[in-house]
Amino acid sequence: MESIETKRFRFAEYELLGANRILLKEGKPLALTSKSFDLLMALVERRGEVLTKDQLLEIVWPDQIVEEGNLTVHISNLRKVFGEGKNEHRFIVTVPGRGYSFVAELENGHDVIVERHSLSRIVIEESSNGNRAQQLPSARSFAKTFQLALAVLAVVGACGIGLWIYQRNQSRPTFAAEWLAPTLAPKPTQLTTNGKVAFAALSPDGEHFAYTVGQTDMPSLWYAHTNGKQQAQIREPEAGVSYQGLTFSPDGTEIYYVASDDKNRQGALYRIPVLGSSPPQKVLTNIDSPVTFSPDGKQVAFVRNAAKRKLSIMVIADAADGKNERELASRPLGKHFSMRGPSWSPDGKQIASGAVIGNPLSEEAMVLVNTENGSTEKLGSATFNQVRRVAWLKDGSGVYINAVEKDVWDDRHLWLMEYPTGSAHKVTQDLFHYGMFNLSVSDDGSKVLSVSSTKICNIFVSPADHLTQGTKITANSLGKQAGAVGLTWSADGRIVYGAFFDKGQTLWSMDRDGGNAKQITPAGFLDRFPSSAKDAVVFGSSRGSEGSMTIWRTGLEGGEPKHLANGNRPSVTPDGRWVLYGAQTPEGFVSVWKVSIDGGEPIRILRNPSGYVRVSPDGKTFACSYNAAEGEKAQLAVFPIDGGEPLHVFDVLPRANLSMGIRWTPDGRSLVYRDFGPSLWKQDLSGGEPEKLLEFPDEIIYSFEWSPDGKQFAVAHGEDVRDVVLLTRNSR
Repeated sequence: MESIETKRFRFAEYELLGANRILLKEGKPLALTSKSFDLLMALVERRGEVLTKDQLLEIVWPDQIVEEGNLTVHISNLRKVFGEGKNEHRFIVTVPGRGYSFVAELENGHDVIVERHSLSRIVIEESSNGNRAQQLPSARSFAKTFQLALAVLAVVGACGIGLWIYQRNQSRPTFAAEWLAPTLAPKPTQLTTNGKVAFAALSPDGEHFAYTVGQTDMPSLWYAHTNGKQQAQIREPEAGVSYQGLTFSPDGTEIYYVASDDKNRQGALYRIPVLGSSPPQKVLTNIDSPVTFSPDGKQVAFVRNAAKRKLSIMVIADAADGKNERELASRPLGKHFSMRGPSWSPDGKQIASGAVIGNPLSEEAMVLVNTENGSTEKLGSATFNQVRRVAWLKDGSGVYINAVEKDVWDDRHLWLMEYPTGSAHKVTQDLFHYGMFNLSVSDDGSKVLSVSSTKICNIFVSPADHLTQGTKITANSLGKQAGAVGLTWSADGRIVYGAFFDKGQTLWSMDRDGGNAKQITPAGFLDRFPSSAKDAVVFGSSRGSEGSMTIWRTGLEGGEPKHLANGNRPSVTPDGRWVLYGAQTPEGFVSVWKVSIDGGEPIRILRNPSGYVRVSPDGKTFACSYNAAEGEKAQLAVFPIDGGEPLHVFDVLPRANLSMGIRWTPDGRSLVYRDFGPSLWKQDLSGGEPEKLLEFPDEIIYSFEWSPDGKQFAVAHGEDVRDVVLLTRNSR
């Protein structure tokens, strides 16, 4: 059977080439998406047959669940490519109630047909008297003949030049092919050395880059040359500001960045000249991702999450002032677009983005959004745990992506997906992780910029009355990150903690001096946020088929885990009878629930958005993150154990991180939470401003907790060294 790579069809002024996956019109390539090409090939090779919609869906989207509307969209796209009007059926005919048929005549053979022209001949005849009479054409006739000959030569010459250009372009390696050539491996170069870079972007010409230093602790914005010889601070350190991604304008004269503060908690888009010659201008608000520019630089696209509408939306707006917003496409929040940053294709017809296609914890893929009608299709067959920021190569031959490989839970690397085939290739193979918001490519396709990350985390134990006198009890092993995803004390004084191990997150236990370390849960899942329950431990996990985090219980010595509920970040009551946790509500937000330690029907405790719950030492109250209403500012609140009205409500610091850090002091009089950096903060229930309890300069505190008797304190802290890295493709 002839493969698609060898198939070649000619009809009218068109030629369909299977080897190149391209449609030519009079020798010039036409833009087709991957699925539109597959659809056309299916119709053409079965010319004259009526193919039902089900047949075409099975041929073009094998083993995929695709709405019939996708087929209609691609049929419409093909008709636009062929220039067919509403009532024209020169190529594709719709057979009502049956399907579609390709009806144009196909030419036989595979040779290029050259149009033949005849030239007028100069004829010399003999006269009747035997003399040779020269019957020469008139001057006008000769001129016309000469002009026709020149025209034919010009046409032939133009065809030859066109064929030469086409063949040269076909033989020239694409940007994607050059990156993937085994003899042209990329060369990484570290551009910064401060270890505190959060976000970075490469200028279109590949000569400069912008980056931020610090994230929540007075971040600043910088501009530098990739040769390391020039560096300028554009924005001074600002308290209460959090950056969320950088993008250069197409001409390289401005930097667009997303930032949040107390006035713009969901994020606002700003633009500023590269040398900071004037203050930043706010472009638009309510934005959840970095932006990408249209090829002409006049528009930007970004992701906006509409919680009340339960939608993730791809939005287009004017780049200069944010006006003329248009919702291009939307997905349910459970299948949301990635908030790490989309990328507009060089031809302007598609926007690439990561998106959830299955289990929200582990099934994401690259999708292409049609900029004309908003239809969305998956690129290629590759599926990842996560797809972060993406960036098109400017020749359209591929898309770079920052992704976490399938079944590898925390191993962010750079991948290249070829277009239109969707073949996925892992480009970086080192021990670094690559920043989730950070990926940009120079216009000539020779440079890729990202941020590398090396994280080291260890657990320290100290006397409760001397918190800074901790002793390290875990090994300085790269990648394991002991305690980075939670720790707790068991009733018998052991420490239970989460660690990265064998491509996942597992739970371990050890003595308070670090001895007798034992693995509790098997590898292959995300097991984290442990909470002790007498002779057992309760934890959040990715195991199960619910597509979200779930609550499980297992013995301190391991054993088969028992599923308790759907939710995350559990906290067990001191009597060991109940587990409080955060879980999704019918209204679409997270709130506090509880379930028996033996499982059973969950009980909702709070009606408002709330989470990150922690039960008090006496079991009478619990603390949590609390929003008085959906969309309102998060606060720290204390409630009676069975819910009701809050007993205490406190504002938190702008850089507070409650997601893994609400704890009670042993006396139950204060709450302690961490920030995104090196410090713990104590909030007395009697009121007043929070006070700094502990700080490890130039490090990050991940998790902490007092022992059951209140005499010892365990804390996991370490470094996340992040610097700008430039990958350079070797020259051909």
